[in-house]
Amino acid sequence: MTSNLDKYKNDLNKLVSEGELLSNAIQYECLPEEFESQVREAMDEDQSRAVIKNLPIFKNNYQGWYSESLVIIKIMLPDRLDDFIQHYEKPKGRKEIGIVTCPLS
Repeated sequence: MTSNLDKYKNDLNKLVSEGELLSNAIQYECLPEEFESQVREAMDEDQSRAVIKNLPIFKNNYQGWYSESLVIIKIMLPDRLDDFIQHYEKPKGRKEIGIVTCPLS
């Protein structure tokens, strides 16, 4: 019988993998030639075709990933939930420039 901790670890690993795929998917959707070029440099032709073919459609999969991620963050890192939400929410109108509104990353 698996413990709750094991279940959360498995869920987290799945979400990290899905997040990486979604990151690749949006890069491919926005800049397909550049993405394909980078994948071809890193892999042989068959592997690169398989990677591109198996990318999810970002707009169809993002909301589900985000919702599941919120649940896991709320359970495992409740103090960081607001940070997670701010990282992925649509920016609101800003009235001033500061460290929060203009990060140096």
